[in-house]
Amino acid sequence: MTVLSVDDKNDLVKDLRSGDDKRREYAVKVLARNMDSEEVAQFLRRLRPQDWEGKISACALFEKLADDLAVEKLKTLVLDFNPRVRQTAARALQKVGIEKPFGDDEVAELVSFLSHPSWWVKTKTIKSLEALRDPRALEPISRLLLDEDESVRQAAEEAVETLGKIA
Repeated sequence: MTVLSVDDKNDLVKDLRSGDDKRREYAVKVLARNMDSEEVAQFLRRLRPQDWEGKISACALFEKLADDLAVEKLKTLVLDFNPRVRQTAARALQKVGIEKPFGDDEVAELVSFLSHPSWWVKTKTIKSLEALRDPRALEPISRLLLDEDESVRQAAEEAVETLGKIA
């Protein structure tokens, strides 16, 4: 393990949010040997919701670290609003051997948000359940194909198509 100076480490952490894929990949490679999951979690907490590049980098770091905290943070990122972040987190969980990151109770709690009055909450929940690729969500999401909001109907349609292929 190469010991990084504080300045080098800080520069690499900044590169985790870069729009340049190669820069991010290099930063992940080096930092995976020089950071622990708590430091990655701290980085993640400092991100703005729209910093998807940083979230994707955090997924890659958590995948390499693969400890309990990393797995918990990846579960959280599976529920992110950005589809690339959700997909990256789900793939990272699969690579560490977790096909179904949530148990029945957790899926049931997430499904309960499908009856929320807000179209935004319902849409985010549908997208999150779709990212989980858990066929248990197919039937509850199917009920939203007739929702009054077009965004909810469209999200439900896409999720039903994806989950239907899995079931």
